[in-house]
Amino acid sequence: MSRTAVVLSRNNMILSMSTLTGGTAMTTRQIPSRLLAQAAAPAPAAAGHRPLLLAMALAAGFAASPPARAQPTGAQAIHGSAALKPQGSSLVVTTTNGAGTRHSAINWQSFSIPGGSTTHFAQPDAASTSINRVIGANPSAIFGTLSSNGRLVLVNPAGITVGAGAVVDTAGFTASTLRMSDADAIAGLLRFGDGSVAGALRVDGQILARVGDVVLIGTDVQAGSQAVIQSPQGATVLAAGQKVEVTGRGLEGIRLEVQAPADQAVNLGTLQGDAVGIFAGTLRHSGLVNASAATVQGGKVVLRAGGDALVDGAIVAKAGDQGGSIDVFGQRVGLLAGANLDASGQSGGGQVRVGGDYQGQNAGVPNAARTYVDAAASIKADAVQQGDGGRVIVWSDEVTRMHGQISARGGAQGGDGGFAEVSGKQYLDYTGLVDLRAPQGATGTLLLDPQDVTIVRRDPNLLLDLLNVVTGTVGGLLFEPGSGPAQIADSHINAQLATANVIVKTDSAAAASGIGGQITVDAAAIVQWSNGNDLALEADKGIDILGTIQGSGTGAGLHLNAKNGSIRDGGTGTIIMPEVYASATNGSVVLTSTNHAVGTVAGQATGTGASFSVNSNQDLAVGTVNTAWGGGTGISAATVQVSSANDLSLGAAITASAGGSVTAKAGRYLSLDAAINSQGGQVALESGTIDSEGAIYINSTGTIGSGGGLVKLQSLKSDVGGSSLLVQGVVDAGAGGIEVRAQSLDVIGSGVLKRTGPGDINVVVDGLNLANSAGTSLQSTGGRVVVNPMTPNASGIALVGIGGTAPTGSFGLGAAALGQIEAKTLVVGNGASPNAITLSGDIAFNPLKVQELSLITSSSITQSTGTLTVDGVNLDANSVTVSGANAVNRVSGRYDTAFTFNSGSALAIDTVDGIAGVQLRSGKVAPASPPSATITSGGKLTVNQVITGDVVQLSAMGPSPAGGVDLIANVIAGNLVSLTSGSSVVVQSTSLVSAPTIQFNAPQTDVYGKVKPGGLGAIGMARASGNLSFRGTGTAELEVASLTSFDQIVAGGVVSTDPTTGLKVLDLTGGKLSGTFQPVSASGSSPTYALPALWTVSSSNPFAVVAGLPPAPLPPAPAPAPAPVVAPAPVPATDGTTQQTAGEVVAFAEQFTEQRKEGEERAGKDDIVLTETSCKPRG
Repeated sequence: MSRTAVVLSRNNMILSMSTLTGGTAMTTRQIPSRLLAQAAAPAPAAAGHRPLLLAMALAAGFAASPPARAQPTGAQAIHGSAALKPQGSSLVVTTTNGAGTRHSAINWQSFSIPGGSTTHFAQPDAASTSINRVIGANPSAIFGTLSSNGRLVLVNPAGITVGAGAVVDTAGFTASTLRMSDADAIAGLLRFGDGSVAGALRVDGQILARVGDVVLIGTDVQAGSQAVIQSPQGATVLAAGQKVEVTGRGLEGIRLEVQAPADQAVNLGTLQGDAVGIFAGTLRHSGLVNASAATVQGGKVVLRAGGDALVDGAIVAKAGDQGGSIDVFGQRVGLLAGANLDASGQSGGGQVRVGGDYQGQNAGVPNAARTYVDAAASIKADAVQQGDGGRVIVWSDEVTRMHGQISARGGAQGGDGGFAEVSGKQYLDYTGLVDLRAPQGATGTLLLDPQDVTIVRRDPNLLLDLLNVVTGTVGGLLFEPGSGPAQIADSHINAQLATANVIVKTDSAAAASGIGGQITVDAAAIVQWSNGNDLALEADKGIDILGTIQGSGTGAGLHLNAKNGSIRDGGTGTIIMPEVYASATNGSVVLTSTNHAVGTVAGQATGTGASFSVNSNQDLAVGTVNTAWGGGTGISAATVQVSSANDLSLGAAITASAGGSVTAKAGRYLSLDAAINSQGGQVALESGTIDSEGAIYINSTGTIGSGGGLVKLQSLKSDVGGSSLLVQGVVDAGAGGIEVRAQSLDVIGSGVLKRTGPGDINVVVDGLNLANSAGTSLQSTGGRVVVNPMTPNASGIALVGIGGTAPTGSFGLGAAALGQIEAKTLVVGNGASPNAITLSGDIAFNPLKVQELSLITSSSITQSTGTLTVDGVNLDANSVTVSGANAVNRVSGRYDTAFTFNSGSALAIDTVDGIAGVQLRSGKVAPASPPSATITSGGKLTVNQVITGDVVQLSAMGPSPAGGVDLIANVIAGNLVSLTSGSSVVVQSTSLVSAPTIQFNAPQTDVYGKVKPGGLGAIGMARASGNLSFRGTGTAELEVASLTSFDQIVAGGVVSTDPTTGLKVLDLTGGKLSGTFQPVSASGSSPTYALPALWTVSSSNPFAVVAGLPPAPLPPAPAPAPAPVVAPAPVPATDGTTQQTAGEVVAFAEQFTEQRKEGEERAGKDDIVLTETSCKPRG
């Protein structure tokens, strides 16, 4: 029996190592101290670190193990000390750590343990590490037991085998067939390299690391089918590479610095640990990997290959009550028929990543080029009892073929379903099934994410899938490339929607490059499901729905999102859904097919001129569509159009961008409970197009703001027994107009229709109820409110004030309704309407609310009783009779037969509602009697705008001197103008009074403008019952229209002119009558008189001045030209002028020439008849 003793000095130099055989000692040479230098800090192998998961692998076949050799021999401590004590079949190696370190290092000539033998390393404590390097040429064959109370590191480039029946039981165990340098061993650095000469590392026995990690390193690392490798409180790692460093505990402590495709790790056995990792160029796993930890920090499995990663066995990962995490990464990743990845937990599912992370966007995770999941393979991340399902990713940058099953269910007692993504960035072949249900919670979501995709009627990949099953292909067809748009059968989508919400999303990078990004539902495809799950189509370009999408379950939703294109139905697509959310960026949403039956819609369309149009043949609501799952509330676009063949509910905001329009149409009822804003565009709401029922309800929370655009509200039908248009909210058109067309309009509560500035609120209804709680239902600040009945009414329109009554069956506007209107002008009726308008009772408008009333009809306007109080009134009708003691300041109008108006106070004929003056309409059939305008004022009557008619009679009955008639504008009549005042009549310089007969019935008439008798007829006469004065600064004129017959001026008082200016008193249309004084002799014995200077005339015909005619009414026609009449001699006047007494006639004649301005020449006599008139010369 021999014993080996190793003695180390205090300065860690080996003083001697002796093998004691029969008392003989062998002493080794001294080792220089520089080779035993310590590391500056404790090496990672001796430091404690939390295990972390980095990788995992598949398995392949095993080579036969080499025969066992003798116990370890040739020990040489190069750091710390080691004492070897052989005892029969056992060897005890007692080590001490190097000074200031937690490790020792020993070089061995050989290191093997035969079956039935035991080698035990007794170290200072469990945290100590013994590094054992085999420098001999023989591989290590362990068929017995290797144990230690601490951590062991075994390095043998010639190879290491842990054979069947062998047991390695340590605190932690690292085995490597890659070389380790003396310096690294002395320093405690676990750096391994030079894989070119590395032998195989095979495990077919049992390895147990009780408190640390198991790390197996080499270029060819294999765990056989009988292998059981365990690290219940640490990580189990198989690392195949050319250069590997262990920098700390767990998976994060493994660094594969150099790796080759031929570096392989194969597991056919059982790998257990707090975390398990397999790292290799090529890895194969067909055994069992179980990473179960007591805490959530563990439970991690990483299989990571530089080439192919093939899994045909089971992997289980748990972290306490939670599911753990499983990663399978490689250049090509395959989950074969025997693959079963399970990251389930009692209290929540874990995470499984196959081929990459979410959408391939995690830079810290290698993405597979191609990924395959067999139809018999399964992935689980369930919450078993309570909690949410986990997260599963199956990804590749090129082609993913997914035929297996994925489950990430919510807990049986509570929790939601998990999330799964199955994506091939360029191409996806999907025939699998993902179950994300939750018995007590919400269903999870599956993401399918190829480059572009078409949903078709049949499975386009069925033949290839069957071929893979028949041939059992691992490479080749297993990782077959794909081309063209991915095609997914509608049957697979339908089956998938039974167990998950589904997102089909096209790749953004591909769309940006101009390749792919489109989603198409083929015309023959039928996607349908009957539960409450959602389907989302998210395209980086556009979406074309040419086939059918139908979800019939309560709450089922369809989400459509086109990032760089439009969403279209081709006019023939069919969407039958409780909910639809559609969003198009840089495109429009056009879902106008008559096949659609949509319950609730929301969405947006952005980009210049983008429109959002949706139609439904059933009840449709604009509302909220599952905002927690990529939905939204309301609709926004440049232009919005929503329509329903039945009822339409606008329960969420609708917004059109600047200048855009909003149109909403309902076959029956339309209700608004949210805001509509068009920012300058038109807003149109229409209801009642399919049957006898229909109405628009703008409820208290409903508002319309057009920002200056036109607002149109049209209800063509009526609610049975109710309102056709009910307004309880605010409709604000800004500077735009409002048009209402309905059988009835009810404005109640806080409801109001309002606008600002010039423009109209145009209300066409058969029934009107205005009852705003604040007192204003229709508000057109600075503009007009126009009210008309929608259908002709034989009983007409009635404005009914206090004490008045409306004709039975008439369209009535009572005092309460009139008081609810605020506008510059209230317009009732229109010129095309045959409805007669009546005013009854006392109607008074608050001047702060309504300044003008405009009544318009093709029939008559009649005031039956009471008075009208308003600042201005326009009366436009065939005939007008408004003769009460009204309090109106301004009047205008148009008429065909008669216009009679009376105001009890001062009145101006002015412009009201854009109508200037009172005018006889032209082009009408001649009435039985001459059309007449009779306007009477209880105060002063001012004519600011023109008055026309056949007979015009203006009367101002106010007290003198303020109650006269003041003509600022023209008064033109075809027969007679009669101006009557108790004080005066003034014809201002801007006025023309023109008629065959003109009567000035006032004590004093002052003419500053033009008086034109005969202006519209063949015979002209101007008659003044009082004094007649022509005044001004050169503008006053008396125009004689023709010379074919007599034109006369008859005055009952003094006819005078302004003595300070040389006025034209007589003027033919063709020019001024002028000439020199000519003495004129009368026939008989009358003396000769000269005409005063201002009365100088020239005429080729006799011109007569007649006195003594009575001031009675004018004759029906002018008398023929009179012969000279002999009159009594004149009596000198007291003021020095010549006074013509009654019956006196002075005849004179003078030649003249006429410069004609209008009309044709005609010969005749023009008479000036002066009754009791003195002619006062200028000066």
